[in-house]
Amino acid sequence: MMIFGTASQQVAMQMNKNSVRDFTKLAEKNRVEKMQPKKTQDKKSILPRSTTADAMDELKEKMKARQALRKIARGEALTASERKKLAELNPVEKKKAELANEERKHLKHRVKYAKTTKEARKYIAQTKMNAQVIFDKGDVSLGMYMIDSANKVEEEYNNKTYKKRRTPYVEQVAEAKYVVTTITKSKTLKWVDVKK
Repeated sequence: MMIFGTASQQVAMQMNKNSVRDFTKLAEKNRVEKMQPKKTQDKKSILPRSTTADAMDELKEKMKARQALRKIARGEALTASERKKLAELNPVEKKKAELANEERKHLKHRVKYAKTTKEARKYIAQTKMNAQVIFDKGDVSLGMYMIDSANKVEEEYNNKTYKKRRTPYVEQVAEAKYVVTTITKSKTLKWVDVKK
């Protein structure tokens, strides 16, 4: 077999032949591997076990501290272990959670003395919008704490109004022998004979 052309062309042709051979060998190897049953690989981390475990423990501790801060913002009681975590945490974050708790107290007061449901919902919506503005301006943690506190007030308000509509009450009617006992979902009155 005779090869024509310059030395560089001959080298290129030889490389091309080798690359085609390598490619066919690789394709054959992949085909054989696909036909064989898959072996289970050991799931080993690149990092040593202790480093990974330490990182996970640190992440868990931060999550517990954040949940404790959210509890402060929502006005919920803390456990002793949560108080311990907060003592180790950045005091600025604790101040932000306490500020959100104060805002929650003010919002709760405004909602409590709102004349209508619409007015109460307006106060809650305004607080959430203010929290969103704070969040958008860059103070993410304070914004999140304020949204949590507003959600807590809204949750309490919804539960309170629901109970108010469904709680039984007794009202005596002047010179009547019946008493109203409950208001049902269909808003019909249920009367009970008093003389029984």
